[in-house]
Parts: sequence; structure tokens; C-alpha cells
Amino acid sequence: MGPVLKTLILPALALIAAGVASGAAAHHSFAMFDSQRTLVLKGTVKSFEMVNPHSWLHVAAVETGGRPVEWALEMGDPAQLTREGWTKDSVKPGDKVSVSIHPRLDGSHGGQLIYIVLPDGRELDADRPFARLAP
Repeated sequence: MGPVLKTLILPALALIAAGVASGAAAHHSFAMFDSQRTLVLKGTVKSFEMVNPHSWLHVAAVETGGRPVEWALEMGDPAQLTREGWTKDSVKPGDKVSVSIHPRLDGSHGGQLIYIVLPDGRELDADRPFARLAP
């Protein structure tokens, strides 16, 4: 290995690798969700996107005043969901479901999906570390 390789290229590669690793770790942060609070919502599936880097479930739930509100629920990547038993057809628009979530800290209608109760009564976890924190 030549001196140029040792003094310039290897340190540059190390910096690039460190930057990629820290970016990946930061990207997968769920810091915007209140992991100390759990909400249970009953509603109707609007859409389900099993996509990278994060999957999304959109559920219309009825507020106290009777007005439907769409909640955007973030989930893990497709590989993680597949390990939990999910498929792209696990939920369909129109399905009546109950979801357990960690709500967004900013109070907007969104959250991290913990688990879902499907119309047939089966439960699917969306994030195993938080799976049974719900009441």
C-alpha cells in the first residue's frame, strides 16, 4: 500500500463511512413521537403504503365532535414489517381497524404505529420493541 493511499484515501473513506452511518442512524429516529403516551384509535383504513424507507398507514378516525380526521401513521421498512407478519395486502382501504400509536409530539394527526387490530380480530405488531406498551 503506497503512502498516498495510507495518508489520503483511507482517512477519506473512513470519514465517508462514518457520515453514512450517522446519517442512517439519524434517519431512523422516532424522536418526533411521544413514546410515553399511547393512543388507541378506531377508524377506517384510507391507504397502506408498504415502501422504503418507512411504510405508512392512513386511518380516518372520528373525533369527539363527530368529524372524521385522517391520521398518518409511520411504520418500519417492508423487511421489518414482513418479519412481523405483514404483507402488502394486510389491510385494504375501507377496513375497520383499531390502532395503537405513539402520537406526534407536535400534536398533529400522526404517530408511530405500535400495533393494529384487523377486522377479523388478528393483531399485527408494527414495531416489536413497543408492541405491548399499549393499555
